[in-house]
Amino acid sequence: MRTLASILVLGSAILLSGCAATPPVDEVAAEPALLETTVPRDSVPGFLSEPQVEEDQVQNDFLDSVGIDPASIRLQGEVEGERIYLAVKAGGNSVQIIHGTPGTDAWGSGGSLGNGVLGSSLTMMGEGHLQYLPQGTGDLPEGWTAFSDWIAVPD
Repeated sequence: MRTLASILVLGSAILLSGCAATPPVDEVAAEPALLETTVPRDSVPGFLSEPQVEEDQVQNDFLDSVGIDPASIRLQGEVEGERIYLAVKAGGNSVQIIHGTPGTDAWGSGGSLGNGVLGSSLTMMGEGHLQYLPQGTGDLPEGWTAFSDWIAVPD
């Protein structure tokens, strides 16, 4: 019992002192700089002009708790079993990127102040990057690919 306690104390000390193994800097992907837009932040997000279809309709306690307007949810695609949605908060134009796995409690979101460029990870585990572009993905700079009409991912 004393040996186990000593090992736990030593392991904790190593972690807290910064001696824990960390990946080399060249293995940590830097988040790309946000792309630019001329779309005003107080504008209505363009994805809302697309009609909501059955696959967009998501209702769960998480979305209710963060104030997502259920009528604004639009599915953008799927990565590794997670669905990526765009939505807005109720009563405003604050764009939200929502990651979720239907039928589970695995949901998360992040948002912007208004209709501006918004970056997020591609998965809830923090893998990859994506950006919501209020002008759409019709004219992307070199090094970017359209994930959907409104979301771009770096090459």
